[in-house]
Amino acid sequence: MKAARSSSRWLATSASAGSSRSVGANSWVQRIGPQGYRAGAGTVRPRTSRDRPVRPLGTAVPSFDRRPGARPRRSRLRVRPDRPTFEALAASWPLVPVWTELLADVSTPVGTFPALAGDGPGILLESVERSERWGRYSFVAGDPAAVVVVDEDGLAVRELARPLPAPEAIPGDARAALRRFAEALAAPRLDGLPSLTGGLMGYLSYEAARLLDGHPAPAGEPPAPPIGLLVVDRAVVFDHWRQRLLLVAHVPAGAYDEGMRALEDLAARLARPTGPAPEPLGGLELPAEVPAEPNMPDERFREIVRTMQEHIAAGDIYQGVPSRRVSFPAPRGAFPIYRRLRVTNPAPYMFFVRMLGLELAGSSPEPLVRVEGRTVTTRPIAGTRPRGTTELRDRLYEHELLADPKERAEHAMLVDLARNDLGRVCAPGTVRPTELMVVERFSKVMHIVSTVEGELAEGLHPLDALAVTFPAGTVTGAPKRRAMELIAELEPTPRGPYAGAVGYCTFQGDLDFCITIRTVVVADGRAHVQTGAGVVADSDPEAELAETRSKAEALLPAVLGAGLLEGGAA
Repeated sequence: MKAARSSSRWLATSASAGSSRSVGANSWVQRIGPQGYRAGAGTVRPRTSRDRPVRPLGTAVPSFDRRPGARPRRSRLRVRPDRPTFEALAASWPLVPVWTELLADVSTPVGTFPALAGDGPGILLESVERSERWGRYSFVAGDPAAVVVVDEDGLAVRELARPLPAPEAIPGDARAALRRFAEALAAPRLDGLPSLTGGLMGYLSYEAARLLDGHPAPAGEPPAPPIGLLVVDRAVVFDHWRQRLLLVAHVPAGAYDEGMRALEDLAARLARPTGPAPEPLGGLELPAEVPAEPNMPDERFREIVRTMQEHIAAGDIYQGVPSRRVSFPAPRGAFPIYRRLRVTNPAPYMFFVRMLGLELAGSSPEPLVRVEGRTVTTRPIAGTRPRGTTELRDRLYEHELLADPKERAEHAMLVDLARNDLGRVCAPGTVRPTELMVVERFSKVMHIVSTVEGELAEGLHPLDALAVTFPAGTVTGAPKRRAMELIAELEPTPRGPYAGAVGYCTFQGDLDFCITIRTVVVADGRAHVQTGAGVVADSDPEAELAETRSKAEALLPAVLGAGLLEGGAA
C-alpha cells in the first residue's frame, strides 16, 4: 500500500524539514510546491530569492495608469505580476491575484486578525502537526468582498463590499447554485503563491445536509443560515518557513491599480499596532460547579442511547452518534477562547470564523474532504486512546488501540462508508485506501486513521465532492442516512455548526474542509459546546454520557481562561 499523498493540516507542511511521519493528510493547505500557470510561450515565475531583496515594505516600482494624460503611479510595494502579465491573464480569467511580500518578523496571525477584520467578518486558519510543529502557512482575512448565504431559497449575496463578476442571487438547488457561483470567480494558479490565497471560506451547519444531498436533520430554527461563506478576495498569508508575509488581492480585468491599492491598504493595516493585549496564563483551576445549561437532561441522553441500541439490534444501523449541547454566558465573545484553545489544544485544523452573528473557535483533528487538482481525499478518524506520559506508555496505548477488535471493526465500517461516498463522484476504479489503520498522535489523544483517495470524475466540481461526503460518518453513524434519520427524530434541537464543516474552496478550485468538532460556537451572547458519542450494540448509556462530558470538559480551560464564565449563568 503506498504512502499517503499529503499530510493532514490546513495550510502546508510544518517548518521542520526532514522530520519523521507527520500527522497524516489532514491540515489546512499543506501544499508547499508552487504551481505554474502557462500563458503563451512561457510560464509565469517569480525571480529567485537571491534576485529579490525584501525590504519592510518592498521596492518601489512604477505603476502606469493607461488613461490618456495620466501620470505614472508608483507603489511603495513590489507588486507581482507586472501589468502586462496581469492583463494577459485577465483576458482569460474572471479574477487574477496580485501580491507582494513583507518581512514577518514583528507580526503574528493572532495580532493580525483584529487589524484586518476589526469587529467585522473574518477568518483565521492555523495548523499544528503532531502537536509539536506549527504548519508552514497561516491564513488571515477580514473585509471580505461579500458574505454569501445558502438556504432553501438558493444562494444570496449579503453585505456586498466590492463588485464581483458573479450573480448576486441564484435561486433553486443549493449545490448547483454554489457550483455556479464558484465557477464565476475562477482565478489562475501562479508560481510563487501557495494554494490558499483566497476563495469561498466559511462554515456548513449540520442542517446543510438537507440542502446538499437530501439528508434529514433535526427540526427547529438553527442560530444561523445553513451555509455561510465569505468571498475572501484580500488576505495575508504567513509563510513561517521563510519569515515572510504574502499580501494578496484578487481583482478583475482592468483593476490592476485597485489591486495595488488593496495591497497598500493591507500593509498599512499591518503597520498599525491593533493586536489584542497579552492574556495571562497559568494558575487556572476548574470550579466544582460550572454554570452550564444543557439542551437535554442526562436521563434523556441515556434514553437516546438505549433507543439507538434497539435500532442496532433490529438491524437498522450499525452505529449511531447522538450528541448533547451545553451553553455558557459569553460576555467577551469567542476570540479570547481561540487564543487559549490554540495553546491548550493545538490541532491540525485550528480556526476562528466570524460572520452572520456567529463566532466559531475550533481546534479540530479531523478532515472531512480535500480536493487538490482532481485528487479527492478523505481521512476517517475513529478509535481513541489518551497520550502516554512517556514514549513507552505512548507505544503501549498504541498497541492496545490497534489490538482492540471493537475499535478496528468500527473504523473499518467508516472506511467502507468513505469509499462509498467517494465512489459517487470519482471515476470508476480510482477509489482506493492509500493508508489503512495507522495511529496518529495529537496533543492529548491518539487515533486510528485511514486515508481514502479517488480521482474526481469528469464534469464534476470539487464542491460535488463536499456535498456527497457531508456530513462525516464519524458524527452520524452508519448507514449514514438511517443514522441521520434517528438523530433527526431523537435530538431536541438543531445541531447548527456542530458536526458540520469549516473550510474553503479556493478561486483556483482546490477545496479543504474539516469537521466542526472540538469547537466553541458563540451566538447572541452565549457560548455553546456540543459533543457526541459513538453508540454500538454493547455500549453503556452511562459511559456514553460520560464521554460527552469528558469531551466538553476538554474545552473548558479555554472557555474559563478567557473569562467567559464570569458572573455565573445567564
